[in-house]
Amino acid sequence: MKPVTLLMMEALNERMNLDAEEKRYLGNLLKGFNGEFAFSERLGDLKCEHILLKDLIFDPKYSGQIQLDALLFIKDCVIIYEVKNYSGDWIHGSECYRNGDIEIPNPLIQATRTKNNFKRLLSELGFDGIFVEACVVFVNPEFTLYQAEADKNVIFASQINAHIARLEQYARPYSFEFNRLSSALRAAALPDKVFHKQIPAYRFDTLQKGIRCSVCGCLAQGISQRRYQCNRCGFIGLNNEAVIRALQEFQLLFPEKRLNGRLLSEWCDGVLSHSQCKKIMKERLTQNFE
Repeated sequence: MKPVTLLMMEALNERMNLDAEEKRYLGNLLKGFNGEFAFSERLGDLKCEHILLKDLIFDPKYSGQIQLDALLFIKDCVIIYEVKNYSGDWIHGSECYRNGDIEIPNPLIQATRTKNNFKRLLSELGFDGIFVEACVVFVNPEFTLYQAEADKNVIFASQINAHIARLEQYARPYSFEFNRLSSALRAAALPDKVFHKQIPAYRFDTLQKGIRCSVCGCLAQGISQRRYQCNRCGFIGLNNEAVIRALQEFQLLFPEKRLNGRLLSEWCDGVLSHSQCKKIMKERLTQNFE
């Protein structure tokens, strides 16, 4: 599932004019999500016994906040994967990577910090002595890193298949303790965090109204009482399903607003009537509406 911040930015991109910096931020969010999703899918296909946890956020008492792209329990080891979807030609440095005038912190430094903070979290949860490894995975085949020394904690796109094959050799079942640990981590994880500082200001009355295509996300128009057609990709879908997605989107963008049939119909630009929207809300939501 996409992070909440990405879902909000995608919705706002269709309903308002984002500036160049906001569009760049949205592009980076989407690129990062696509990279993490692709690599997690590969890990999820492992035939050997394992536990895979994804997109976890923790706020331990005695260390900095931890964000984990993927966490793999296999054999007697826990592996943290820091997934990067960079592209282009970069020059390796001990402190940072460079691409022309652009610099980014060396991801291995971030991975080491995450590993140390995670081990402190394990201690807080009563799981001392767990072997933890941290790897940085560059999933984009169009990423090149010059002047980098060989490092077992760095996995390039061309090395992912070999890494998966090595993991497959772990035929031995994972530690029984990992069942308790994975449950404890799920319980300790925070809800998906919204990075409000990066989200542009918006108001209900200034956002463009309508329903969005289930295929490409573009605002679509109703072509009958039951169906809509996307203006961008031409997909034809059901109005009811589009209104349900619009309802979820409204709750995401305006969690403080009390929703009713009239407001939902307005949000969908009248593709369904007030009464039809009210009926959908009663079917989908548990609270009482006007």
